[in-house]
Amino acid sequence: MIVTRAVYSCCRRLPVAVLCVGIALLASGCMWGVVRDANTGAPIGGATVTYTDSTGATASATTDASGQYSFAEAYWPAPGPVNLRVDASGYRPLTQQVQYDEGSPPLWGVQSLIPDSEPEPEPGRYHNAMWGFSIEFPEDWMVVEGEEQEEGTAVVGMAPPEDGNDEYPEFCLVMAVELPGLTLDTFFQLMSAGMEADPSGVQQLETGDANLNGQDAKWLLIGLTDPDFNTDVNELIYLLVADQRGYMIMCVSEAAQFASQRSELEGIAESFRLD
Repeated sequence: MIVTRAVYSCCRRLPVAVLCVGIALLASGCMWGVVRDANTGAPIGGATVTYTDSTGATASATTDASGQYSFAEAYWPAPGPVNLRVDASGYRPLTQQVQYDEGSPPLWGVQSLIPDSEPEPEPGRYHNAMWGFSIEFPEDWMVVEGEEQEEGTAVVGMAPPEDGNDEYPEFCLVMAVELPGLTLDTFFQLMSAGMEADPSGVQQLETGDANLNGQDAKWLLIGLTDPDFNTDVNELIYLLVADQRGYMIMCVSEAAQFASQRSELEGIAESFRLD
């Protein structure tokens, strides 16, 4: 299980409905995007999308019931960076910078708005309202989230490559699953039994107890060979159960680099907190 596989899954599983609409809009000469609720993914109709381009020119559009907005060719921005602002009743305003390259109408992607009712997120922490947790990744790590991930994966954080030859950078992911009636001990036993039955030769190296910001947890360190890369890796896995849900925080590094990276990986995993 490696992060590049999860990122690839995210890219290739773009919802079919959105893709089809995109093809139609591009063919008609529009640039477009979608606005949705950050927690539920529901489309937000009536949102106002305003851009200011590199020349200072502005234009606005309003989302329809499916959360989609578009700008006709007459209202395309000047090439270069474009500042985008999205406003909707009951949501925090969103500002971001997108790029417009002359010659093709751009897909500006999905803008996810956070409800006003949610507390302000702490700088530097990733918050997942759907599963009720937060975790802190280093500032220079790439973070990939959302329902397009592999099933059960809430978020993946990946370190930048150390050099041009680094094909297996360290990463951490959080998985969540509904576990009604299951205890932490049972969750841990099931996980251990599954690893023992794994035909790829998983070795359980260490185990222990932990407390993640007031929540009892168990951890284990395993070693295995990733068959896709023919690389020996170590996986540091924390497990906890709360509110009928099971959470797994898994941090992975090449076995040869694990000793030097362990402290950083432990720090990321132990920053996990139920919100």
